[in-house]
Amino acid sequence: MLVLATPTFALDFVVSNAKPLPDTGTGSAMVKCPNGTHVLSGGQHVSAVCAGREPRYVFARKPVGAEGFYDTVRRPCPRGTHVTGGGVRLAGADQGAIFLARSGPVDLGDGNEAPDDGWAPRGFNEEGRRDMIVHAVCGRQARKYAFGSATAPPQGSAEAEAVCPGGGAVIGGRIDTSGLGILTITSSYPPFGDGWSVEADNYFFGASADVDVFAICLA
Repeated sequence: MLVLATPTFALDFVVSNAKPLPDTGTGSAMVKCPNGTHVLSGGQHVSAVCAGREPRYVFARKPVGAEGFYDTVRRPCPRGTHVTGGGVRLAGADQGAIFLARSGPVDLGDGNEAPDDGWAPRGFNEEGRRDMIVHAVCGRQARKYAFGSATAPPQGSAEAEAVCPGGGAVIGGRIDTSGLGILTITSSYPPFGDGWSVEADNYFFGASADVDVFAICLA
């Protein structure tokens, strides 16, 4: 395990782990927070942002919608808290072809436009039936936000980064995709502890696609 950054406020850590995939099939990897800390958020690559103060953990489960359609699961944070991280797991006996289009924090109509009210993955159901289980990590820390974007050309890739303002510490992030391209997310993680980085490949030969990155930072 590699500690990528230890911000000066001494509460949070960004830790990372790596594991090669087999030649064929699937694989998994896990990273564990240091003793006495709790996970705030995480990403692909595999990374976790950890803190000494324990946050709130909530989850929701919903079947992905009808074949050929997108569906979204929203899990709000408890009142008085804001989302710092989250994730999604696909589950169910029918191993249908379900693809994730996004997984990140959202605004749920609390009177402002800051996407800090909960976590919402969005999946496309090509065939079969599976559930999306969404998890949200919520806390009371004051926060700021940063954004970035890039465009993946046909049969190309894109990398985008959002850097926390004033060199602040990142505590979470998300990736959004849009456009006519067919995007596969290859990474979404905090590379240096002060921002969020994402990468995606566009497998469609006829159109480009946009990649947007969003970082949640300590104020």
